[in-house]
Amino acid sequence: MANEEFFKLISEMATHQQKAASQYENDCNSYWNSLSKDDQMMAFYSVCSRIHQGDIVEKGSYRHVLYNTFGFGFDSYIIGMECGYMDIHNEIFKSSNNPLDKNEIKEVPVDEIKPTTGATNPDLTPDTALGFLVDILSNAPIWQKDPNVKICCKMIGAKIIELQTKIDNAKAALEAQP
Repeated sequence: MANEEFFKLISEMATHQQKAASQYENDCNSYWNSLSKDDQMMAFYSVCSRIHQGDIVEKGSYRHVLYNTFGFGFDSYIIGMECGYMDIHNEIFKSSNNPLDKNEIKEVPVDEIKPTTGATNPDLTPDTALGFLVDILSNAPIWQKDPNVKICCKMIGAKIIELQTKIDNAKAALEAQP
């Protein structure tokens, strides 16, 4: 039953995320259409010159361009993915004959994600990881208009913590056996 509830929450969150992303795209298009042609040209110039500086001149990573060249915060990461900038960034590196390296971000299907062996962080607990995830998702402008995303994140997090607690209790019970 817990698995069914968990997957239902994931599905609900994905639905809310898609709606919020669609609304954000509509808002951005409306904003663009409200600009004069001169303002559109200035925006186009500003964005392209920064992409050129970060990707071509500095040969920066995706995050470098977002955070250093544009001066954005971590909330820009998802927006960059949604608008296609990650694809542009990766194509620039491919076309400059650079091998796939740390500068290319590749989306990996969830079922192919494997834990990194030997990677540990004593400060990272399910609670702190969940808090970080909720902060990222709830503070990303693309999803702020839909409070259901934050609610779903918290509910998923609660299920993850509940499952982790059950795993920890089962381990402790096994270790306590003679």
